[in-house]
Amino acid sequence: MRAKQRSIEQSVASCDNALQKLFVGLSVSVNADDQDAIVSEYCKKIRAFFGVAGACYCKAVSADELLCISTDGPMAEDFAGTLLSTRQPSVFAGAINARRTIWENPIDSRQTPHSARSTPRAGLATPVIIAEKVHGVFGLFDKTAERFPPNTIADLDILMALLANRLETAHLSQQASHYRQRANNLMNLALDSTRSFRIPDFVQRFTARAAEMLGAGIAALVLFRGAKLESVFVHSDPPIDARGLEALRSRLSELALRPASQIPAGPAELAPDHPLSVALGSSHVALTPLTGSTGDLLGLLCLGGRQRQLAAEDRNLLQALVSHASLTLENFRLFSQIEQSKKQWVEDIDAISDFIVVHDRLHRILRVNRSLAAFIGSQPSHMIGEPMSALRSIASQATAALPCPFCQDASAPAEENIHLAKERAYLISTSRIRGATDDDWRTIHVLKDITDRREAERRYRELFDNIQEGLFFSTPDGRFLEVNDAMVRMLGYSTREELLQTNISNHLYLAPERRRRFLEAIAERGVLRNYEEPLRRKDGTILHTLQNIFAVRDAQGAIVQYRGLMLDVTEQKHFQAQLQRERDFNQKILNNTQSMILVLDTAGLISYANPRCFEAGYREKELLGHRLVQWVSPSHRSGFEAALETTANGQQVNNLELPLRRGDGSTGHFSVSLSQVRDEQNQVNSIVVVMTDITDATILQAKLAHSEKMATIGRLVSGVAHEINNPLAAIVGFTDLLIENPDVPESAKTDLQVILQESQRTKEIVQDLLSFARQAPARRLPVQVNAVLRQTIKLRGYDFSSHGVEVVENLDPGIPRVQGDAQQLQQVFLNILNNAYDAVRETGRPGKIEISSLRHGECVEVHVHDNGPGIANPDHIFDPFFTTKEVGQGTGLGLSICYGIVQAHGGEILCLNNTDSAGCTFVVKLPAASESIGATVPEASAEANA
Repeated sequence: MRAKQRSIEQSVASCDNALQKLFVGLSVSVNADDQDAIVSEYCKKIRAFFGVAGACYCKAVSADELLCISTDGPMAEDFAGTLLSTRQPSVFAGAINARRTIWENPIDSRQTPHSARSTPRAGLATPVIIAEKVHGVFGLFDKTAERFPPNTIADLDILMALLANRLETAHLSQQASHYRQRANNLMNLALDSTRSFRIPDFVQRFTARAAEMLGAGIAALVLFRGAKLESVFVHSDPPIDARGLEALRSRLSELALRPASQIPAGPAELAPDHPLSVALGSSHVALTPLTGSTGDLLGLLCLGGRQRQLAAEDRNLLQALVSHASLTLENFRLFSQIEQSKKQWVEDIDAISDFIVVHDRLHRILRVNRSLAAFIGSQPSHMIGEPMSALRSIASQATAALPCPFCQDASAPAEENIHLAKERAYLISTSRIRGATDDDWRTIHVLKDITDRREAERRYRELFDNIQEGLFFSTPDGRFLEVNDAMVRMLGYSTREELLQTNISNHLYLAPERRRRFLEAIAERGVLRNYEEPLRRKDGTILHTLQNIFAVRDAQGAIVQYRGLMLDVTEQKHFQAQLQRERDFNQKILNNTQSMILVLDTAGLISYANPRCFEAGYREKELLGHRLVQWVSPSHRSGFEAALETTANGQQVNNLELPLRRGDGSTGHFSVSLSQVRDEQNQVNSIVVVMTDITDATILQAKLAHSEKMATIGRLVSGVAHEINNPLAAIVGFTDLLIENPDVPESAKTDLQVILQESQRTKEIVQDLLSFARQAPARRLPVQVNAVLRQTIKLRGYDFSSHGVEVVENLDPGIPRVQGDAQQLQQVFLNILNNAYDAVRETGRPGKIEISSLRHGECVEVHVHDNGPGIANPDHIFDPFFTTKEVGQGTGLGLSICYGIVQAHGGEILCLNNTDSAGCTFVVKLPAASESIGATVPEASAEANA
């Protein structure tokens, strides 16, 4: 630089006076640091010096392009702002390529701008070279070639050398000023990092200085904390509006939340169409990450509003800035964490309710927490530097005179002891740590007030020893660690020490496998509740226990203890066994009794029914949840409900006889007893109903009563029969005499014959009554059924004809005889005819009775068909004392006697309601007599018997 300056000065010294004056004027006329002003002044004064029509200066903006940045004179003003290519032939391109002054005459019009108003004739171009690089080209233009004398090139070379020197000097001056400014900014930035202020303050100053040092109109810094966006700081000059600021923050936030692989590793230029470039409105946007010492992303620095791309030195400066900011941010955060930890540590120490004091080896207090200071009645800061004897108010009498009332063994690194002072108990934990130097030791005393705990332990021990349930702590290998007195008594040992020496598995468990099952269960579940286990007492008797046990585990999960509570349930076990026997006994009674037993609630709903109820045909869904009164006959329901009310009021009801509907729908006669069940408050909460079906017993009792009645009637008939026999004998005797008397007319003898015959029949009836009364067996002779039927119809013929009852006979003459008693069969047919006569009389319409006989297989059947109203209960028509007639019109015994007679003859009697007409039909089936018997008996004899 200095050699070049001397060369220029020598050239200037050899020039003429006019040129020297031009040199002096160009040297002092403009600001030495403003390159554009220097170029403009040179164009103006050189054009005037040479007297040409135009002068211009084209700056090399790239390797291939020139930009005209300054012109003077009308011939060159059209060149202002024109961009020329060095690849096209021109005087400027020739000067750059030849790196010397070029003179052309004439100049090709294609080398001038299209907007030029005139084309110069001659042109002179000289390259301006600074540090071996072409800075630009200085050109002179004129209309004639004669304007450039031969010495013009030499003068212009000297002037351009001077211009190059002036431009280089200005550039170096600008660079020096720029570097000084950068140095000042870097120094201030370093000072900012050492000042004690918050991270937001540092970030605001850093973004402003980064924008200033790198020529950015806008600087934005995005900070992260971990994987989360923490804050966004923006500096702009001039300030951007709120909408633009919000859009910039949004774009930065979106960019910051992208994966790390999409964020550049160092300073990078963003494309003009990048969303962040669009948001900043700048084509030159630089983005640089801030990374910590461990490689984690701390933030992103974005610079926009720049006029050019980043140069190499700009990239280095930007990398240095972000490295400095990253280190400063890490330091700030680390210091903040340290301060926060320190503050939190102090707050934690002060928040501890235990007393904490730290002293040095000279027993001077270095630190006390707030709890201890408040207890002493002072402030923590006031106690620093005081001797430990200041705490004698919480020292025991034995240690109050010592330099430190809490140190017992100063050589031990740690110790723990119980300290009693003024009715309070403290657990003192002492630890000693090394201070700043090797011979500096600090002692930390932590005083925990355990007065309440010692009292709780005392009460716990009293409770442990006095509780009546067995408490124990044991080991997995089968040894007791602790037991209470109740446990000792339950197991029958003399002392606690004796039980503690006992092996649980061998001495207490009845079998080793029971202990093994217990260990497996507690290991699997960790706790056993209401666990029943029989144990062996010391004397060998069995102790039934109910245990609640849980396992205690260490940090690795291994079981180290079993702790539990044991109840003696031996007596309860005996009671349960006895109760179970009674329950089984009662259950068997309930299941096997022949009586039906039900339990009703106070509302009368059935809640229980024993199996006998279902065996009797009742279904569960019909009983349970339903009212029992629904099964009682409607006529007796009020009485049953009254009995329920009486029982609910506490009085028992026994042997209540009621008609109830059976499970099959029929009605039975039941004996019902009701008793109440009371709860703990002696209130009736349910009613037990015991029901016995006495239908058969009632029928049997009726039959017995009927038998007794018939026996009485038999005795009465026996006496009456003897009284009737006497007049009958006279009637028969005198009738015989009249028949044999020749004086009696024949017409009268016919009537006498009827009287004799009926008297004989009356006598036979009396004999039958006597036989019935004497329970004599009936006579069994071959009987012609048709003859018996005709004789019976004849007896009732008068009543039938006089009351308009039509009798139709359809008797089969070919039916065989039957083996039987004609008088008893006549009684059966007469009774059936009487019932048919009474039935057809009830309807009020003409009555009709049809009597038919026929052979059906080996039987003789007699059908009596009437057109009466029919029978309501044909199934019960043969029951004793069953009658459909009004009171006084019948006894209900006639058909039952007929049933007995037919059964005695080996036959069958049926009653069916007619299906094709009104009325009913009686069917009497009698077995036919064998032919051999019928052949041995003469017809006349048979008729007589009939």
